[in-house]
Amino acid sequence: FSKARDMARFGLLVLSKGIWQNDTIFKDKSFFDAMTETSQNLNKSYGYLWWLNGKGQIVYPGLSQSFNKDLVPDAPKDMFAALGKNDQKLYVIPSQNMVVVRMGDAADGPVPALSQFDNDLWKWLNRLNCVTGNAVKTESATQLYPNPTSGVIYVYLEGPISQWTLLDAWGRILALGSATNASLSIDLSEYAAGTYTLQLQEKKQVVYKKIIKN
Repeated sequence: FSKARDMARFGLLVLSKGIWQNDTIFKDKSFFDAMTETSQNLNKSYGYLWWLNGKGQIVYPGLSQSFNKDLVPDAPKDMFAALGKNDQKLYVIPSQNMVVVRMGDAADGPVPALSQFDNDLWKWLNRLNCVTGNAVKTESATQLYPNPTSGVIYVYLEGPISQWTLLDAWGRILALGSATNASLSIDLSEYAAGTYTLQLQEKKQVVYKKIIKN
């Protein structure tokens, strides 16, 4: 009975490690960290109610045999997912600052959780040539330090940029400026802990860098 927007909001809450704007919803950080890591030795691709990609070993629902492969081979390695009955999907991808929701009827036939549709969907997603406020691309030698940070972050640029923009997890502009030197610094001390995106308008491309604020 959930709507896609409701599911996406839950995904954004998990993406920001339990912080919604300035309100900390998940108080137990250790439990949050544990639920997105392998929770037992039987199935490396399963945490606490979350399916985990990139673990190289999986036991599929309803089977006891272990297979040496990732949960969704064509999806980002750091993705973790809530997989519901009949292809109800909620993917969270920290490296891309992205949440993907899929609702509706089963793609092929009734399934308990994981299905071939997961990998088919990611094959199509990987073909999309677009950048949104929440997408992160790193085709650049620009470096951020320290990252994660609790205050000021220093950006060492590959080349001159015309403008930088700081975005929150929802793609909203928080700050912007320009730089002509080889580096710049941005003070994040006034912002809540969570995930942010730094958009850099370089000479020939727009580069996105993820920032983690402690």
